Amino acid sequence: MEEDKHDWIGIVNNPTKINADFYGLDHSLKIPVPPPNPDNKYIESLCDGMLKHGDNLAFVELKVWASDGKWIGVSTKQILNSVKLFAENHSFVGYNRVEGRICNKLKPALHKNCMHSQEKFHEAAVLYGFKGELVVKQEIDI
Repeated sequence: MEEDKHDWIGIVNNPTKINADFYGLDHSLKIPVPPPNPDNKYIESLCDGMLKHGDNLAFVELKVWASDGKWIGVSTKQILNSVKLFAENHSFVGYNRVEGRICNKLKPALHKNCMHSQEKFHEAAVLYGFKGELVVKQEIDI
């Protein structure tokens, strides 16, 4: 399995084999826009999933985009939609760290400034009362 890493969109490095759970969101949840909703539209796109290990929670978006930097903004919006939905239905109390993770196999280590997206995530952290940051990197170390 290790030899197939070049095919993976996101890579979770877990050398100490910590128990971790991944919960799919984007294609698993269909949440209708509140009424009135005559077109039967659904809430905006969510991130691909949540990765929970211990008292850490990561909202993960997986991308395979090589072109312009718009994928960072799109991914950030999906993560923020998911953070908002989580905050409206659960609590961040008990989580030591909450991260937004954008993994792009075509851009494994981003060398571009994504400060605007990081600021938006920080604003959500302040609004919903958690500590964390937005990281744009293919590998997730736990």
